[in-house]
Amino acid sequence: MSVYFRTVRVLLVVLVVVALGCNGNYNGMNKPKDPLKDTLSFVEGVMKSDLTPRNPEVFQKLLEIKRQLPEPPAIPKKTFYEGWKTRGNSRKDLCYQYSTLATLIEACDYDSSTVRNAAVRLAANNPGEYNLGQMCDVFDYALMKWDYVNDPLGLEYVAQASETMELEFKGDCDDFAVLIASMLMSIGGDIRINYAYNDTSGHAFVEANLGGSVKSKVLRYLKDRYGLNSLSDVEVRVDPVSKNVWLNMDWFATHPGGQYFPYTNGQRFYPFDRKCESFTYSSDSARYSKYGPWVNDGSWFE
Repeated sequence: MSVYFRTVRVLLVVLVVVALGCNGNYNGMNKPKDPLKDTLSFVEGVMKSDLTPRNPEVFQKLLEIKRQLPEPPAIPKKTFYEGWKTRGNSRKDLCYQYSTLATLIEACDYDSSTVRNAAVRLAANNPGEYNLGQMCDVFDYALMKWDYVNDPLGLEYVAQASETMELEFKGDCDDFAVLIASMLMSIGGDIRINYAYNDTSGHAFVEANLGGSVKSKVLRYLKDRYGLNSLSDVEVRVDPVSKNVWLNMDWFATHPGGQYFPYTNGQRFYPFDRKCESFTYSSDSARYSKYGPWVNDGSWFE
């Protein structure tokens, strides 16, 4: 009889372990296998402490204000076109002499059901037309889950966005940029991926197109959501041809519109338009000088 009860007890333990989804990464918490399928919205999850953010300082203000955020401004699409014919960009640009553009076009598999479904679930927290709240939810969720892992030695490997998701949000800076870019593209956003360099290092980061007519509403939303103190806490670049405003969404920035990587030169890639262009810090400064510095000093906001 005692053998019978011991056998039952063992079976119960096995069932409990299976029910908890226990694996080699088990840390004592009952984590769902796919958090994206959780019915709680991202914001509600943070409020109820069901999610542990990797950047708690960014969420401190968010936890305080809870649902008192203003309505996220919609992002107009009428100015998404960058005006390539009038800009003078051509295949003679050095950026076309490398395979990076083709690599990024392939990596940004925004039409993948894996990428699209994940982005839609997050975007549903701020339903309606493509808006800043959806952009922030995508960025915050990816940053919260991200684990940095190097590329193979001697190889610049750029993972497809769907692959990065299947690996549970692990990779390096270009993988993060491709992931954010693809998720935003899958819900109607326009993006560009930057490969930037200085004397000591290189970095990949993404910018999101805000269109040309949002301004103060963007500042108000970002200030309230992330507890920003001043206008200079939101950095953007305004294109003088299209008048599009590009918002920095680099993981180093810790929030959309954070500080730019200090580059001296690089290339900008537009996967959807299949275009690219080289740039330098000095050319950017001159190019954007009519609209203020290459980063925001407050003059962009009305």
